[in-house]
Formats: sequence, C-alpha cells, structure tokens
Amino acid sequence: MNTIFKPLSALLIPACILASCQNGTDITYEKASWADSTDYAYVNVDLELPASDNDVANAIREDLVEIMNLQVENALDESYNAPTDGTTLTVNEQARTYGTSVLEVYTIESKKLNDFRFENDPDTKKYPPIPYSADFILEKAYATEHFVVFHNTNSIYCGGAHPSETGAGYLTYNLTDGSRLTEVIDSTRLKDLQPILRAGLQEYFTQQTEGEKVNLDELLLLDSALVPLPTRLPSPAPEGLRFEYMQYEIAPYAAGMPTFTVPYKKIEPYLMPEAKELLKGCTTK
Repeated sequence: MNTIFKPLSALLIPACILASCQNGTDITYEKASWADSTDYAYVNVDLELPASDNDVANAIREDLVEIMNLQVENALDESYNAPTDGTTLTVNEQARTYGTSVLEVYTIESKKLNDFRFENDPDTKKYPPIPYSADFILEKAYATEHFVVFHNTNSIYCGGAHPSETGAGYLTYNLTDGSRLTEVIDSTRLKDLQPILRAGLQEYFTQQTEGEKVNLDELLLLDSALVPLPTRLPSPAPEGLRFEYMQYEIAPYAAGMPTFTVPYKKIEPYLMPEAKELLKGCTTK
C-alpha cells in the first residue's frame, strides 16, 4: 500500500463580509487528505472540520461527523462501526478511520467480483482487475460572519457503467449557535416558483449545449408538469441561492447534475422564516 496523508490547517478567511454583520464566531478549520490503494480498490478522503474548541464549533463538527459516518455506512452498504469517541478525533485520525474502513471492505468485495469474472470469462484474465473506488469530499465552500456552508460529495464505483455521485450536498450552519439550516424554500409555493426553476434549468442546459437552446419539456424526466425542488437543500453562495439536482433526479445521467444560482432578491419572497432571517444580510443586496 502507498498511503498519502497530508494534514493541513488554516484560519477561516470569510469569502465575503456582509455589511450588516456585527456579531460572529471566529472558528478555525483543519483539513486532512488520506489516500491508499490495493490491487482491488482505491479510496481517497478529503476532509475539513472545525478545529476551534467552543460550543458553536463543537456543534458543527459533531453534526458533520455524524453525516460523514452515515455517508461511509451507505457506501459500505452495511453497518459502519464509528468510533465512540469520533468527535474527539483529530481531522487526520477521522480521515484515516473513514479511509481504512472503506478500503478494507472494498478490497474484499472487489476481489470476490473480479475472481468471479475471471472464473466465468477466461479471456478477462489477460486484463488487470477492475478496482472498486471511493472518493469522499467534505470541505468548507462558503462563509460569512453569520453562517458557514460545507459541501459533501462522494464518488462511488462498485462495478457498472459509471461511478455514482452521492453525498449530503451543501450544508449551511448558523454561526450563532451551530445549528444546521433545515428549511430553505417554501415548498407550498412550488407552482409560483416554476418560472424561476425553469429559467435556471434553461440557463444550465444552454451552457451545456454551448449556447444551443433546449426544450426543457423534452429533456426533463418528470412525473408531473411541475419542476420539483431539488432533494438537496439549496445553499447560499456569493451570487445568490444555489440549486443543485442529483444525477437522474430530473434528467438523464448524461445531463450531469443540473445546477444554477438565483439572485437573493429574486428568491427572497420564497424563503422560509429561518432561512430569511439567516440570509437577511444577503437578501438586501
């Protein structure tokens, strides 16, 4: 095995400072990268977590660790025995724990699959094994004095035509108490949101086709005439609220992950109270 382990730490530098912000919690963050491989599997973990020792940082870190534990469990398709002292592990230790757990299982399962392939198709013996792979990424994506946004995305390959993109997506935390934003858009106003959602998707697909306009009704795979909100919660970004759909959620795999950003002023009327309060410094711009 050739293990690559790169611990990094950095002081949080806000991506933007809102003019209306008066109070905030100074939090430092630590990064760690772990990677290792065998003949049958490859695993990479890029992890970033709060490192400060205060109530807000600890609350965010604990929630992120629980989310990552679930992601690893889902990737293994079996119970993951997370360390009982998981929230006290360093970022380096956390990344190593995730990586070694997945690599061990993936090596065993991949060898079983490749051995079966070699036994049943002798011609495949002339080729190297097809390895399983997992790439876990949890990183800080955007921050202001009021909130911080993390992004979790995973690429998992266990045979088949292509990897599967999984993960919790964008996670927004209130820096006042460390709570995670759980409601963003008023789903009862889905019909009113149609012009915004369709305009965003039209922009995304037009970019994908290098300027060629597409017919959304022919491209999208929908169960109704209404474009649904993404399964993942929209998240704050410097230019506005970011919407991201998963693969296959509303369009074929070849369409990728349709993503677009709506200016805060335009989306503000549709925000839930908690989101509106947290983003009020943004929505005034």
